Amino acid sequence: MPRPLQVFLCHASQDKPEVWKLHRYLKTRGVKPWLDVEDLLPGEDWEVEIPKALFASDIILVCLSKNSVNKEGYVQKEIA
Repeated sequence: MPRPLQVFLCHASQDKPEVWKLHRYLKTRGVKPWLDVEDLLPGEDWEVEIPKALFASDIILVCLSKNSVNKEGYVQKEIA
C-alpha cells in the first residue's frame, strides 16, 4: 500500500475551527494532514518541528483568509 499523501496545513490561529474541519475531511480521504495542535507533542520546539514538517510534506496547503493576510506572522514565515 502506498504511503498517504502528506499535507501541511498552513493557517492563521484564528482560523483553527475551519482548519480543524479541513483536517478531519482530509483524514477521511486517506490523506495525512499535519496540524500543529494535532502533531506537535508537548515539549517539542515548534520552531524546529514546523520546518521539519514543511519539508516532509508532499503538499503545503495555505489557508488564506482575512485573518491570515491581515496579520503579519507565521503564515508569512511558513510560506517564505
